[in-house]
Amino acid sequence: MRALVVLLVLLISSSAIAQPSPDPEPTYEKPAPVDTIPPGKDKIKSVRKGQVVPFDGQLFDIDTAIRWGFWLQQYKYRLEADSIRFQQLCRVETDFRDRKLGIEKERNGKVETDLRERLLRSEKARLAAEEEARNPPWFSTTAFGVVIGVVATAAVFGIAVAAIDATRP
Repeated sequence: MRALVVLLVLLISSSAIAQPSPDPEPTYEKPAPVDTIPPGKDKIKSVRKGQVVPFDGQLFDIDTAIRWGFWLQQYKYRLEADSIRFQQLCRVETDFRDRKLGIEKERNGKVETDLRERLLRSEKARLAAEEEARNPPWFSTTAFGVVIGVVATAAVFGIAVAAIDATRP
């Protein structure tokens, strides 16, 4: 009994392992974070024309202006690098899907050819069976069976009559 249970568990686990898994969704690496140079909190003040500054807008302290400048530079380079990386990733993914499609088309062609051959053999067998049903051989006809039945009955009847005559004194 234990051997049967072990065998059953092995068969179930091996069949579960043998089943193909669906295609995983592509995963994308998270891009490197943008560095904060120099570190610290942003200090931004709104100003109006007529105050000590010559224009309306915002006034940044030196560290904030440098930080924002570095962020802009990093985002500029990162945009270019991420675009190239994304295009390469898309190209790889497209190549993979094209190869997979080619394999599927090749396999589909083989399966379709096999199915067409099977269908052709089946159709020929069906036509031969229909032809035989329409025009059976002479020994398979109803008339032949009736004639053989009548002759056999007459022969048995004749033998029985002869046997009865032979037994009379």
